[in-house]
Amino acid sequence: MDSKASLGLVLAGGKSSRMGTDKALLEFDGATLLARAQGILMQSKVANVAVSRALECKHQVKDIIPNKGPLSGIHAAMHEFTDLNIVVLPVDQILIFPTTINTMIDLAQAEQINYCAQAAKRHNLLDGSAAHKFSFPLYIHNTRQARHYLDSVLHAHETKRSLSVFGFLKQFPLAYLPVDDASELSNINTPEQFALMAKNKR
Repeated sequence: MDSKASLGLVLAGGKSSRMGTDKALLEFDGATLLARAQGILMQSKVANVAVSRALECKHQVKDIIPNKGPLSGIHAAMHEFTDLNIVVLPVDQILIFPTTINTMIDLAQAEQINYCAQAAKRHNLLDGSAAHKFSFPLYIHNTRQARHYLDSVLHAHETKRSLSVFGFLKQFPLAYLPVDDASELSNINTPEQFALMAKNKR
């Protein structure tokens, strides 16, 4: 069993091009999406919370190798917090329950394997789209091998596929946590999705 504690990492560095405004600063039920994502992680079993974000913010982790998408943030956190495994949550996945994250942490530590989420029955998300096979949140064991792999990929001129988060995860043993309520895996990319999520707030 891996007894290493966990860092909760909020990915908040996206361009939000389809939303038309910075998603992290959108207000949802009286709090920004960034504050809500941080709060979800703080209610879970993680030992600390950090934020991957280009703009200055509290608990910010700055990219070591910028402009490579979410992997830049994950890579920077793994190097800054080598004594912690990493729980990754996008800033716009705010319907996830802390208990779901805790279940993932417990399983990943007991089985010593990376984890991602998966809709248990491939249910539709809030906007009617089908849930993806791979979904956040993620649990990543912060090993030397994983850090070295990211070093090599991010430094190289790789294809978009090579820079995908799940392309990275598939380089190592990976398990899936089935999530019965697919709405927990919903995220926000457009104003319409944001309005729909506001109607389903908990």
